[in-house]
Amino acid sequence: MPNLRCTQKLLRAIGISRTLQREEARPAVLGDWYANLLVIARQRALLFTNEPTLYSFAVLEVRKGMLTRFAAIFIEQLTR
Repeated sequence: MPNLRCTQKLLRAIGISRTLQREEARPAVLGDWYANLLVIARQRALLFTNEPTLYSFAVLEVRKGMLTRFAAIFIEQLTR
């Protein structure tokens, strides 16, 4: 699985402390991915960006319950 680096805003929304994310990550074939939680037109959205290529995609209309499984959402949307 690719390394997902999250903003503090996303970590707070998920309920994960920042110290848990600092675990030593193995290098991934696809490089690191960055995840951010945005609000667009009063609705939450997840923005994922690949570090080496700057390829980005957004997942719109994210509900609070979806944030608990955002890693699965990332994989699902990346394969699309």
